[in-house]
Amino acid sequence: MAGLKTRLIFGSGFVAMSIIAIATFLRVANGGPAMAGPVKEAKSKPASFAVVELYISEGCSSCPPAEAKLRRITQDAKSNGTTVFALDFHIDYWDRLGWIDVASNASATARQNDYAHQFGNRSVYTPQMIINGKAEFNGADRAKSDFELTSALAANATGTIDVTAKRDGNVVHANWTVTNAKDDDIVLVAIVRDDLTTQVKAGENQGKTLHHFNVVRDFHTTDAIAARGEVTLKLPIQDRDLPHHIVAFVQSRTTGLIHGAASVSL
Repeated sequence: MAGLKTRLIFGSGFVAMSIIAIATFLRVANGGPAMAGPVKEAKSKPASFAVVELYISEGCSSCPPAEAKLRRITQDAKSNGTTVFALDFHIDYWDRLGWIDVASNASATARQNDYAHQFGNRSVYTPQMIINGKAEFNGADRAKSDFELTSALAANATGTIDVTAKRDGNVVHANWTVTNAKDDDIVLVAIVRDDLTTQVKAGENQGKTLHHFNVVRDFHTTDAIAARGEVTLKLPIQDRDLPHHIVAFVQSRTTGLIHGAASVSL
């Protein structure tokens, strides 16, 4: 099946990998197939990059300024031609404190806990920003985020990967292929909603309307050493007709360092 195609950027000294994403067919309630989305194609050139992960909750009053910073980082990247992949992960441990985040995900909490172990932190917190799996800090700290982003974008990239993707309804089927992967490399493929607005009715942000950006709706990680694999990602049914994109990257399980990343619209 033909699909979207882009090139995935790798950092210096790491392996080349190809990730292929194609959409599977969604059967709707009446038994018929959902309409397939249009096929698009995009390619990137070798360049520096930054994967910016933000861990937040709608129940956290300190998180909206960090989300605003994440949006500005992405807007600035588009303006100055740098390559930034922004991911808004909604954790679920705030859900018991008065407001259940509409996008909270136990898998996001598990990933943040893995980072806590990686960085030697005794606990997790929000808002936490992590850049290229290397630096972590309070996501509302503008000076620190600017410094770490500049550092990440100063590194050279030497490799590329092609990504192909096609979406049908609320199901995305991803196939990936790896060459010369290190034993501890993993692949993460995420499906990301471009925008999400919520009216919060309880908790620290009660009465506020929150505007989220690049919200991770589903993601899957797997060992890269397997050389190839197949992943199914699903959206909430209410998201099926809304704008989304895929972000895929390669990361060392041992060091946490992200070697490269790509994004393609669905």
